[in-house]
Amino acid sequence: MYAISPKQLSDSSKAATQYFTEIKSRNYSGAHDLLCSRAKKDTTPEDLEDQYPEHYSPIFKDSEEGKFSSVVTGTIQFKGLTQNEVVYLIKEDGNWKVCQ
Repeated sequence: MYAISPKQLSDSSKAATQYFTEIKSRNYSGAHDLLCSRAKKDTTPEDLEDQYPEHYSPIFKDSEEGKFSSVVTGTIQFKGLTQNEVVYLIKEDGNWKVCQ
């Protein structure tokens, strides 16, 4: 579920949404592939499984996208609660990668 149409999302917002979609699908290896190289060194797919609850929905609505870095803001809904979420991304090899 998006706050705005996926076509209106910035490229970095799409990358953040894809990251959380992989986690929501319990594809922690797929989510791990979307991390920046520094975060991959410090985080395993098992760490991601421990970090995020099973049933939640990310909604990203805003980004401050520069040429090589971006900050995406939105919310994650979990069991009726809404939590603000800020995702930091960097561009590596032409692709946006989550780098928290």
